[in-house]
Amino acid sequence: MESSNLLIMTNVAVIVSAICFGLICAALVGIRSSQVALTDRIEKLTSHK
Repeated sequence: MESSNLLIMTNVAVIVSAICFGLICAALVGIRSSQVALTDRIEKLTSHK
């Protein structure tokens, strides 16, 4: 029983850490892309003037 509980706990920990890692990566990519989009818009606005 204890070994199966340990396996379940480690599996849950791995899944949770993987989800957290994925969310952090998605957030970083989103921030990076939004920053690029903002700089592109600013450059377009300044170049038009």
